[in-house]
Amino acid sequence: MKRLTFFSFYDPKNQIDTYVIHYLKELNYVSDIIFSADCELSEFELEKINPFILTSTCKSHGEYDFGSHKLSYLKAIELDILKNYDWLILANDSCYGPFYKLDAVFHKMENKNIDFWGFTHNTIDSSPHIQSYFVSINKDAFKSDTFSNFITSIKKEKIRRNIILKYEHGLTRILEEDNFSYDTYFIEKPNSFLHDPAKDWELMILRGFPFIKRTLFTRNTYNRKNLHKYKKVIHSIHPKYDLAMISDNLKKYKIIVKSHSLLSYISKLIFLPYLLIKIPLWHLKFKNKVISFKEYRKIFFFCLEFDWNKTDIKNYISNLNEIMN
Repeated sequence: MKRLTFFSFYDPKNQIDTYVIHYLKELNYVSDIIFSADCELSEFELEKINPFILTSTCKSHGEYDFGSHKLSYLKAIELDILKNYDWLILANDSCYGPFYKLDAVFHKMENKNIDFWGFTHNTIDSSPHIQSYFVSINKDAFKSDTFSNFITSIKKEKIRRNIILKYEHGLTRILEEDNFSYDTYFIEKPNSFLHDPAKDWELMILRGFPFIKRTLFTRNTYNRKNLHKYKKVIHSIHPKYDLAMISDNLKKYKIIVKSHSLLSYISKLIFLPYLLIKIPLWHLKFKNKVISFKEYRKIFFFCLEFDWNKTDIKNYISNLNEIMN
């Protein structure tokens, strides 16, 4: 199988750190790579990765990962190379790893009778979707008009949650609507998300997940208190992985261990009722059926997981209002 990867990248200091070089090197064993950065990079920085990539595009565009994938797609069209590949991978720099060779993963997933796949499947958000840090798409799907129209329509969004709804959720939705089938490496039951890399990170690594997500440290959505154990956990299973690659990159970011602040409790008291009223109304309006008690309970406990801050509140309210309007 011939594979091409669109690898999206951003760094606040316009530097390519060693964990990215490692990721690209491992990907290059199984795939050619177009590297697209949402920032300006010097020739010195690009020289670090030139041995592992076909070509690169470096331009500050503010369209996040999917905007970089769009530029990679346009570059591939310009070079007329998509026809040479059987699978197209969308990947980004949000993960540390891989901790092991990915050949066996590709062999397992590409031998299934499916058109696209990823590692994890979020089935409890507003629409089920493959999480976009790693998605692999076969030729029938990535050469389709559906995919072409989707990837070229990507534009800058003011609210981050809109990027997730339109593009991360949207990619799975538009391909499925066009009768392309999918699966994930970690299988989920309906209305469950047992393999959430942002929540049960330690268990995920023990189960064979080849990455650890950076947002686990920089957002810590579920207020995990055991992040200090990450080196011990990874080293116990993957002793050859250089953990300094993670710690060096994390020096650029503020590591978050949230406390349940007064604002958090007040925001939940005020906005949870609002959300729990709006969501059933949205469900009725757009799905033409009353939400079940099981789904309603799932949403309630999902909302309770979050230690909300002002940004969370703004994103949720903005998107719910957008949906209702």
